[in-house]
Amino acid sequence: VELNEVDIVECSVELNAFETITPLDFLVNGVVVDEDADFIATAFVTTYIQLSEEYCDSLFRNPEEVVSNDYDVVSGPDQNGVSTVRFWLDLRGTCRGCTGSEALFD
Repeated sequence: VELNEVDIVECSVELNAFETITPLDFLVNGVVVDEDADFIATAFVTTYIQLSEEYCDSLFRNPEEVVSNDYDVVSGPDQNGVSTVRFWLDLRGTCRGCTGSEALFD
């Protein structure tokens, strides 16, 4: 058995507000309506929070509000009727140890 010593790192107590725009691409077979965009925005935040509770988010980001700004067809439809649709999500929340200007995903 090998034991490695680790340094204890204290979390920053300072909470900062952050805002970022995150694009999400989906393959869609059919027509997208505004209610779909709202559902996807809410599902994204719920899923992100669940995943960040299980895994470490190094910036300790907590999305608190999401708005689906827009969506557009990136490509398609193809011969099977499938299109790629990009949803633009405006996320706002708090983060610990960040300046608030980092993108949620790089």
